[in-house]
This record gives sequence, structure tokens and C-alpha cells, in this order.
Amino acid sequence: MTVLPGGARFVSVSTEGTAKLWTLDGALERTFAVGSKVWCVAALPDGVHFVVGLGSGEHADKQVRLYHVDGTLVHTFKGHTKSVRAVAVTPDGQHIISGSDDKLVKVWSVATKSLVSTCEGHTNEVYAVAAMPDGQRILSGSSDNTVRVWRLNGTLENTFELHTGMANALVALPDNQHALSGSRDKTVKLFNVNDGAVLRTFKNHTTSVHCLTLLPGGLRFVSGGDDDTARIVE
Repeated sequence: MTVLPGGARFVSVSTEGTAKLWTLDGALERTFAVGSKVWCVAALPDGVHFVVGLGSGEHADKQVRLYHVDGTLVHTFKGHTKSVRAVAVTPDGQHIISGSDDKLVKVWSVATKSLVSTCEGHTNEVYAVAAMPDGQRILSGSSDNTVRVWRLNGTLENTFELHTGMANALVALPDNQHALSGSRDKTVKLFNVNDGAVLRTFKNHTTSVHCLTLLPGGLRFVSGGDDDTARIVE
């Protein structure tokens, strides 16, 4: 799920092959019949576009799709060879980041609708991606248990072994120096993206952590886990 800028609407996605646009009071505005499993979604900062990552299906395998909230399919980005598990958008809205079961992270240009770079280095599926506030660096998390820092041009800056299980979720902090990672090892870690130093380890879940989001202000976050709980943490 992703909340559109402005906070009045959000988009949910499902492996049943749809994306749905809702208002915060629960009213359904539109259903997008994607035709394939939809694993992930991210909003563009303009408030009227969002991007989804697709899994295996008869009509739309392994694609990244850009939609307008009016129902228009703006573009389909093709290049991954397996399911797209994670998508993110740079703060300026100029680049889409995708992570896939093919072990790759790809950077796409929104303006030219073309592939900018491919980040190669993970040895297993990529389950999480995030864009740093500077728009020049991106993060990826994988079932190879690492978190990696990349430049938009595909250059690998750092590889961090923060967890003893796969890195399922990532979110960058507003200071452009730190991020949070959530893992199958049941923890959330606050770390420095420049050197991998772990500042805090949060042990609030009893099973795998699958999603993370910052609350407004950037001083608190919400984590969701397989233990059927969501935790608000300061």
C-alpha cells in the first residue's frame, strides 16, 4: 500500500491482479485490472501517478507499470526476468527503482521511459528498495541477508551484513545519512548508510518484519510483522 502525496487517497495492491485507489474514509474510487500478481506499489511525488511491480502471470510477467490515477496506463517498463518484488521512487519523481527475484535492482527514467542502470551484486532475490532523500543513492535489501547502497548509475558503494535473515523492508531517514531495515530475523535496525554502523536494534516483533514506514516528522516509524502486529516506535 502507498499513500498519495496530500494524504487524502491511497493505493492498495493484491496478488489477485488488481490495484485499487481509495479515499481515507474507505471509499473505493477506481480498480485497476492489472492482470497479473501485483507485489508492490509506490507513489510519485506529483500525487497523481503511482508505480507497481508485477509477478508471474499470463499477460504481464515481470513488469514495472506506471499508472495515472484516472486509470491510464502511462508506461510499461520491461527488463526484469523474474517477479518484481519492490519498487520505490526518488524524491524528485524522476526515477523509479525496482528490485526483483532475478537478483537485480534497476533504475528507470520517468521522463524518457528508459532504463538508466542495472545494479548487479546481490546473490539472491531483492525484496526491498528505497531511495535516499538526496535522490542520488538507493538502498536494496535481499534474501542474501545484505543491504546494499548504490549510486543511480549502478555503482555499488557499500554492502552491509546487518541481519542474520533476509532484509525485507527499507526506509530512508530525512537526514540523508541513516535508514531503517527490517528482517526475517525479527529485528529492525537503525544504521548509518555511509559505514553500516548500527545505532539501534529494535526487537519488537516475534516473527519476520515485512514492512516499514516513517510517520510525519521522521521521528517515529511503524513496523509490520508476521506476528500479525503493527508497532509504532520512537
